[in-house]
Amino acid sequence: MVLKSKIHANQIISDDNVSRFNAEAEENAPDEQVLKDSQQEFQLDLIAEIFEFYGFLHSLNRILDVYYKNRTVIEGPIEATFLPIKDCITNFLKVANGFNAQLKQLSVNEGLAEDSAVIQERFRKAIVYFNTETETKILEPLKTFAFTTDNQAVGADITKQLDDFEDLLTIKVLYFKGMVSGFNTTRFLELRAKSVFSGKEKPKKQRKTVINGTSNVELFETLRLLRNDIAEEQDLIHYQIFSQKTLYEMCETLPTTKQELLEVNGMGKRRVGKYGDAILKVIRDYCKAHDIETSPDIEFFEAPKPKQKGILRRSL
Repeated sequence: MVLKSKIHANQIISDDNVSRFNAEAEENAPDEQVLKDSQQEFQLDLIAEIFEFYGFLHSLNRILDVYYKNRTVIEGPIEATFLPIKDCITNFLKVANGFNAQLKQLSVNEGLAEDSAVIQERFRKAIVYFNTETETKILEPLKTFAFTTDNQAVGADITKQLDDFEDLLTIKVLYFKGMVSGFNTTRFLELRAKSVFSGKEKPKKQRKTVINGTSNVELFETLRLLRNDIAEEQDLIHYQIFSQKTLYEMCETLPTTKQELLEVNGMGKRRVGKYGDAILKVIRDYCKAHDIETSPDIEFFEAPKPKQKGILRRSL
């Protein structure tokens, strides 16, 4: 747009508040020291973000809480895996808090973190420590972790928290690998932007169903399929046939009679009466195929006793 004539000040509509703000901004323009202090604080905040692990606690606490409330329907090393990880995260919070306080003290004399050899040396040591601890105490246990449950809502809740936890972990590992040579503001901001897009593009992890709690894996799968078929046929939920813990116990104890089946936790007379024959057939076939000795087939349920009639009483 080209103006034909000059615009004079009295032709511009101005608000008193705007005018006052502009005047104060001109009078209080930041000098070189204020800009330097702000830059210094900004860099320290970015470093603190790299070593911040507080956000991990929500997912960890939720996983453990769901497990404690539903442990009877969950199979897998939840406590053995996540309690040590939680201890590691708690330790990270303490170490990071002390490290950040130390950097603030050093920056008083050292200036910008990027330009300080002392701060850069401390930063590189911190990167090595956090990266090593993360790999050995968090990543390694998660590689072999698996769980299973026949409660879909419980399984979905734990899986969601695991996904959230691993998304945060992926970002931290990206930072640790990318900043191993030292802190650089531009480099960190690039990594932060990359983490946003990589999280959206990454496909959801396919989690395996834990079946390493039994040596009879083939039987486990056959009984699980039998349970699925019965549940679908009778329009029932899987654990109404028998629970996951019951499934594991049957695979370990290998009951081949109704009496032995009744001794399995979760298998009462009613369930044995309804599903016992089908379950025992699967187990017997498995034992026969693998030359496993079985107990003789003895009917455990007692026949109802006939009511006595005509009881004679002797009068005294």
